[in-house]
Amino acid sequence: MKDTAKCFLLANGKYIETTYAEIKKRRETDEAFRKRKFILLHGMLLEVTETDYMEFQRTMERQRYIRRRKAAFREASLDYFSDDRSICLEIMADIDVEDHIVDRIMVEKLQECLRLLTAREWEFIQALYFDGKSERQFSQETGIPRKTINDHRRKLLAKLKKWMES
Repeated sequence: MKDTAKCFLLANGKYIETTYAEIKKRRETDEAFRKRKFILLHGMLLEVTETDYMEFQRTMERQRYIRRRKAAFREASLDYFSDDRSICLEIMADIDVEDHIVDRIMVEKLQECLRLLTAREWEFIQALYFDGKSERQFSQETGIPRKTINDHRRKLLAKLKKWMES
């Protein structure tokens, strides 16, 4: 990271802009400062609380796990092909072109189907599949009985399957 890169320190609940050189200097001279937690976002360091740091690390580890699993099963997400060309090239070396085209068509079809969902249906899908929440967690957050969430999830999946097959 360049010494002139933007960094943000947390002070009294507000962020103060500084440089990476200043952070390095403070880490060398201040024992307490070394214990502060930072995350790298868009090329900038951002100081965060211990809780936020742990949550960020957990999320990053989950993303790495998902990427490894997808690679192991030769699954291809449209996200891989639109964001990072180097990952795309790695995956393309291991993927049959025909399979890739079929996967891409299926992803596009799924995206079309997801756009047809109501706001409430999308909330369920978002929480259970994209945010990775369990039915129990979602139930506790919303106050909806877990059994109702389970029934609604099954109906939503059946609805999406029907739309995907049409």
